[in-house]
Amino acid sequence: MHLTKRVVEALEPGDEHFIVWDDEVSGLGVRVTKTGVKAFVVDYTTRVGRRRRLTIGRYGVLTVDQARAEAKKVLGSVVGGADPLEEKRLSRSEDTVKEFIKEYLAYVKGYKKPASLRADTYALDKMVEPKLGSHKLSAVTREDVARLHREYEDHPAQANRMLATFRHLYTTAAAWGRVPQGFNPCQHVTKYKENKRETYLTGEQVTRLGKVLDSLEAEHPYKVRAVRLLLLTGCRMNEILTLAWDDVDLEHGVIRLKDAKAGPRDVPLGRAAVALLKSCERDSNWVIPSRSIKGRHLVNLSMFWHNEVITMAKLTGVRIHDLRHTVGSAGADAGLSTLMISKILGHKQVSTAERYSHVSRGPVQDAADRVSGDLAAAMSGKTAKVVDMKDRRRKKAAKR
Repeated sequence: MHLTKRVVEALEPGDEHFIVWDDEVSGLGVRVTKTGVKAFVVDYTTRVGRRRRLTIGRYGVLTVDQARAEAKKVLGSVVGGADPLEEKRLSRSEDTVKEFIKEYLAYVKGYKKPASLRADTYALDKMVEPKLGSHKLSAVTREDVARLHREYEDHPAQANRMLATFRHLYTTAAAWGRVPQGFNPCQHVTKYKENKRETYLTGEQVTRLGKVLDSLEAEHPYKVRAVRLLLLTGCRMNEILTLAWDDVDLEHGVIRLKDAKAGPRDVPLGRAAVALLKSCERDSNWVIPSRSIKGRHLVNLSMFWHNEVITMAKLTGVRIHDLRHTVGSAGADAGLSTLMISKILGHKQVSTAERYSHVSRGPVQDAADRVSGDLAAAMSGKTAKVVDMKDRRRKKAAKR
């Protein structure tokens, strides 16, 4: 029978439910229950020979023409190997994005480093979940992801980190059979171009920093100690905050990092760094203990850095990580080779250190001692060896 509005509305309920089939779209029918409810259904056979009947919507919610269009979509997906009824069943029990985020973060906690885990947690809990948390995993579209990505276009690095983390979440979901294999709405969403920031403190800025640290030391002794160590060693913030005294070998002038970003490594200590560590009271297992939680190490310097240090030292826009860049820059200015700078900073690849190679790569002796000595002197205001690299290069070029 050719289904039309008039035909469907004329159908009267009987003692049993029945189906009237459409002669235009094979497999489409309208089912009428004993209570008079009318709904469109589609019959199909899967590739493995299973007969299925899928309800696609009630009459009144869908018109006959809309039901035909929907039936064609269903039958088209079946030709492609899908089983719409099974997918519908799975979607009812499928996790929401919010639910799977919790499971995913619990999983990656087992192998990710603390800093990476914090970044992933922020990306998913603070950026993804508020916008897409209520969606079923397989209901998220590429358009949804692209729209979310665009919301953070003013912060490209943060946007790209979120995109990469969300993409891996879906890769994991597919591996666990929680979404169809190959389904990933983050695919083909283009990352933003990131402008790499390479900020180095000048000698005058390092001197200002030193004076501010002196003024804050009585109130914040451990935080000040952490900042000084960051500048004298070139370590990453998390490497210093999680440093235990058991990993400090002052006799051999080295600290042994068991959980560094690029894997376990030894950090050479210059005399200035050794002197600082020798002057510290060992009143905790941690080099940078927490003052609020006994027996724990300090977990973050960001608020102290932004609210106290850069404001008082007038270092607007300077990040904690730029102290590490300053160490690399000071090493290059002191004539250290790229390989030596790479060893001091613990880069996985030597090429990463080449960004600091502003000057000649002469023979290297006591590299860490020279760098930390220059920076310690600059902090105390005794010298200004750590100068603006651009100015130094311009002066050298003029002499030639």
